[in-house]
Amino acid sequence: MITGREGPARVIVRAPSFAVYIDLACSQIRRYGAAEPIVTAALLVMLQDTLALVSDPSREQALADQARLILRDAERSTPQPADLLQVRDQAASLLTSEECGP
Repeated sequence: MITGREGPARVIVRAPSFAVYIDLACSQIRRYGAAEPIVTAALLVMLQDTLALVSDPSREQALADQARLILRDAERSTPQPADLLQVRDQAASLLTSEECGP
């Protein structure tokens, strides 16, 4: 153990933020699955489930931001409007929950 003048030396490792982890979990799936409503709806369900477990406003915002990205990509990539109904409903549910808070 290395000891400094004020006690044991410490190493501080900066971990990625929650937003970075959420982006890592969703971004590739979002981009490659944007045209598949089942994929985008499943991502939104995962974000909704995660939202139920967080209370930090910055984490809630990161989840809402990711939901908006998923919805925009799905709207741009899904040719049939009827196929977007489930995705839009799921996104609306998540975004309404996020705005209301816990």
